Amino acid sequence: MKKRNVKLLSLLLAFALVFTMVGATASVSYAEMPLVWNYCGPMWIWPGSGASAWIRTTQSVTSVTLQVEDGSLWLDCAECTSKDDRNDYWYTSILSTSEDEGNIWYYRFKIVYPGSAEPVYYPENGFRVECTSAVGGERIYGPNRYDTALKAAQVFTPWPAVVIACGTNFADALGGTYLATKYEAPILLVNNTSAVMDDIAGQIGENIAEDGRVFILGGTGAVSEYMETALAEQGIQADKITRFAGKNRYDTNLQVLKYCMITSEELMICCGTEFADALSASALGYPVVLVGKTLTDDQKEYFKTLSPYYVNMVGGTGAVPQVIEDWFEENSFHIWRYAGKNRYETSYMLALDYFLQQSYYVFFAYARNFPDGLAAGPLAYRVGAPLLLIDDGHYLDAERFIIFNDCRYAIVMGGPALIADYTIERILYSYDLTDGGHAGAPGALRAAAAAGRAPFSEEYPVWSKYH
Repeated sequence: MKKRNVKLLSLLLAFALVFTMVGATASVSYAEMPLVWNYCGPMWIWPGSGASAWIRTTQSVTSVTLQVEDGSLWLDCAECTSKDDRNDYWYTSILSTSEDEGNIWYYRFKIVYPGSAEPVYYPENGFRVECTSAVGGERIYGPNRYDTALKAAQVFTPWPAVVIACGTNFADALGGTYLATKYEAPILLVNNTSAVMDDIAGQIGENIAEDGRVFILGGTGAVSEYMETALAEQGIQADKITRFAGKNRYDTNLQVLKYCMITSEELMICCGTEFADALSASALGYPVVLVGKTLTDDQKEYFKTLSPYYVNMVGGTGAVPQVIEDWFEENSFHIWRYAGKNRYETSYMLALDYFLQQSYYVFFAYARNFPDGLAAGPLAYRVGAPLLLIDDGHYLDAERFIIFNDCRYAIVMGGPALIADYTIERILYSYDLTDGGHAGAPGALRAAAAAGRAPFSEEYPVWSKYH
């Protein structure tokens, strides 16, 4: 389905179709309550190896059986084992032989609930499992941050909407990522030079949908009023342009959240003065909330109108202070904190909890500066991929995630001057299979996979949030 020599555009479009058909299946309902929290599919496994098929349920379960499609029949192939006392996580293995390269199967779960005469099948039409050792990657980058963001945006056209943000600071762009994901809009970056704004306005005029909207993040000090003039010259009327301009970055972020009319979505509470944790969270598709040392009165008033299932502190107490977590807890919110020992491990923890065994793609962004990564979050969310922060000296957490998740295609934001080709190869190919050379030899990787020595761990990682 996905060959290493296929260009990124066709790969992303093909996967978007598969994800729409397979991964975005609506939850089954039983007694007016959702039964299935989420599940493993789709997945890709190495020839001669395998992966865990799992499903997470919200009610007590009598039994869970894995079924495989065989022509017009669904055949039981494995009994799932309960992972914990609450019976909310069931798992088994899907294995392959070295001769299975290129095979594609469809699996589903048969779930029996207490008091129910009929089993529930989830997902009803099955999830796709492909056996392949193909691994690849591609970069999205231009001569500067503005062109890099533009190239990321051009993966999907026409644009239903566009988000414009200042490219010399990160706050407004990251505070507006939920707006971008909600409207399937790219984030385009500008500075206050007319040349850059004219170029971006011209690209918007060429690529925006006929009835598309333009959102500008920040006041005129962040994005000059000349931007509206340049858009008008492209035929984009003022009633199609909305600017969010608060008195500071927190207020601008709050205006965006109110405009999006969020209610029960999980919240990602991130430091507003550092970019790293918010950048990792930008791919999740949940509202990113920027905070300072304490919550503002306006933020407190707004949060009391919401009912999120989780309020997630992203980063340690040095990033999101304990006093903020305490306020949410005192107001009866369900709290969780993702706090790695550094930005790399925090990024890994988010990816592990939200994307494990659910992504063919993985996005990488430079961990020490923000520009190339700002446009990555909405694009990563569009294809259901995590955004991991790395640099040439810190990539072991990303490598660990690839081992568990079995991603097959990496999209690197930025050029090799920031993230070297060797670093990406080391992450993707995981082990030095060349007995002395560097680990970026696809032939050696495939040979090892065919011999049953593919990088796969039987030790399934422990779920942190849901237990």
